[in-house]
Amino acid sequence: MKYGSVEVRGLAMIALKKKSYIYKLLKFSKQYQMKLHIQLLLLLSLVGCSSTKNVTEVDLNFTNNLKIDKNDLQIITPHIEIKEKRNGKFLATPVERKKLRNVILQTTKSMFPNAPYVEVMFMYRDAYTINLVLEREVSYKKRKAPKEVLTTGKRYSILISTNNYFGELERGVINLFLIDNEKETLQLLKHYQYKHSPLQTEKFKRKILKVLQKL
Repeated sequence: MKYGSVEVRGLAMIALKKKSYIYKLLKFSKQYQMKLHIQLLLLLSLVGCSSTKNVTEVDLNFTNNLKIDKNDLQIITPHIEIKEKRNGKFLATPVERKKLRNVILQTTKSMFPNAPYVEVMFMYRDAYTINLVLEREVSYKKRKAPKEVLTTGKRYSILISTNNYFGELERGVINLFLIDNEKETLQLLKHYQYKHSPLQTEKFKRKILKVLQKL
C-alpha cells in the first residue's frame, strides 16, 4: 500500500478528526475546570463574607497536659496596650489602659483567689521597651525568661499580655504566659484573638477567663 493512496488518506483524515475532537474536548475540559474553579472561589468568598460576622475569635493552643502546683502560683502585673483608632490614627489611652489592667487583675484573682499578687514595675514601662523584651513570634516552646519578669515568692507566675484596639478598629490579642522562676523559663500557653471592643467589659472578662482555663 503506497502512501497517498485513498485508504491512507482516509485513515489520515479520521486521525485528524479524532485529534481535533480530542483537542476540543480538552479545551472544553479546561474551560469547564476554570469555570468551576471560579465558581468555587466565589462560593468560598461568599461563605467567608457571610461567616465573618459570626466568627469573633481565634483560639490557638498547642500546649497539652500542663500540670503545675496551683499552690505555688502567683500573679504578676499584666502587660496592657490599648489604643483608640480615630480618623485613621492610633491614640494612646492611659485611662483605659489602667481600667483594663484592673479588669484583668480582678478577673485573674477571681480565678485564683489564693494566688498572691506581685507588682512588676517593668510592666509600667513604655510599650516599645516592653515589646522588645516580651514580644516574639507566636511559639509554644519554652525559652529563657527575661530577667525583668522573674520574681521571688512562688515558683510559677502568671503573666497576661494584651494588645487591644477600639474606635474605628475593634479587636485584640491576649497572650497567656507561664513563668518558671526557678528554671527561669517563659512559655506561651495560649494565644487568643478576639473581635470586639475591649471596652465591652463583660465580654472581655469572659475572654480572660477562657484563656485562664488553660491553667
